[in-house]
Amino acid sequence: MRVLHGVSGAANQPFTLSRAQRSLGVQSDCVLFGINPYGFKADYQIESATTTDQFDFLQFAIRNYDVFHFYYRSIIRLGTVARVFPSGSDLLALRAAGKVVVMHYRGSEVRSREIFDEINPYSYSAELPGMFEKWPRQEIDNFRNLVLGTADIILCADEELRTYVPEAKVINRALNLSNVQPVGPRLQNGAKLFVHAPTRPIVKGSHFIDAAFSEMHKNGTIASYRKVQNFENTVAMSIYSDATIAIDQLRIGWYGVFAVEAMALGKPTICYIREDLLSTHEDELPIINANPKNIRQVLEMVNDESLETLKIRGDKGRSFVEQHHDATKIARQLLELYEEALSNPRQSSRPDLIVDFLKRQALFTEFKRPSAPRRLRNLIVERGWRYGLLSAINASKVRLRKVFHRPKFRLLRRD
Repeated sequence: MRVLHGVSGAANQPFTLSRAQRSLGVQSDCVLFGINPYGFKADYQIESATTTDQFDFLQFAIRNYDVFHFYYRSIIRLGTVARVFPSGSDLLALRAAGKVVVMHYRGSEVRSREIFDEINPYSYSAELPGMFEKWPRQEIDNFRNLVLGTADIILCADEELRTYVPEAKVINRALNLSNVQPVGPRLQNGAKLFVHAPTRPIVKGSHFIDAAFSEMHKNGTIASYRKVQNFENTVAMSIYSDATIAIDQLRIGWYGVFAVEAMALGKPTICYIREDLLSTHEDELPIINANPKNIRQVLEMVNDESLETLKIRGDKGRSFVEQHHDATKIARQLLELYEEALSNPRQSSRPDLIVDFLKRQALFTEFKRPSAPRRLRNLIVERGWRYGLLSAINASKVRLRKVFHRPKFRLLRRD
């Protein structure tokens, strides 16, 4: 069995799982499109994934892999959504080649604004409309139909995401525990240190946390608070190690990779778990539940707890991660799914869904896609001259690449 993970960074999950599968004796590699600021690793890297690059890599991958495990998107995609032809055509090519296709949903590509607003009292859609405009409901449904019609295995990262794709199987976020030793809660100069790592501050509810600490400090509370941003993962982990308590997010409704890392370090971890999801996990979640309305009260409560009590919380978190987020266990679980798909190939897809997807692409391409000069003008007017200029430069690079035919992808082979 030859497995390829990619093509997005996805909080380093593709690389983590590929290495865990290698430890089980499977040829498993990872490809990353673009440069990731967090230092995520890969075996193949395509720095500027033009359409030509994408198809060249697809041709190479079809010759060399049996299982294609995609996170968030597949190899062939134009723009920010999968509506422009030939986006998604690689899924059809892979099925025609008899490959196993896995789609692992991660978040915004399936989290529709309408459902999110209805079921989540702390929705951020009004404050961050661009995130939902990038994947409007019609495009979410269109991409989901393509996946339903082509994928052998459909996965999602947690119970909150399964709200939007009930056909998906939940595969927990994975962590290589041999690289993360529990250190428990630590004090800094005799005071507790709270750490928060917001990749998207509005999504994580960072302003609510900032305001809570501001009020606490005004009232004389002795506690330190640090936001960890724009660091490579190894550097960030060293900062987390020195903390007493971790704060993940307050608005999505489930915990993410940062919470898993913090619990693995033995840190008590605060996060918002949606009320209707509290009973969906087989074991009791060791998360300290908080939301934008009660975050200050929760922070004050935890700050008043003794170090011994916090250590007990941290130990429960570490045990939970060992049970449910160990990369080797999850890699083995995935291999069983792959084996089943290889042994029992999907007999039929949903051609009606595939045809509908292609029809939508054709309609968009024929009637809605602006010409190149108009598209550039829109970029300049709507998104600023700098963005438009960069787009023009990138377009020029694509033309030059076609002329000089530079290598399309780099082989990194980081073992």
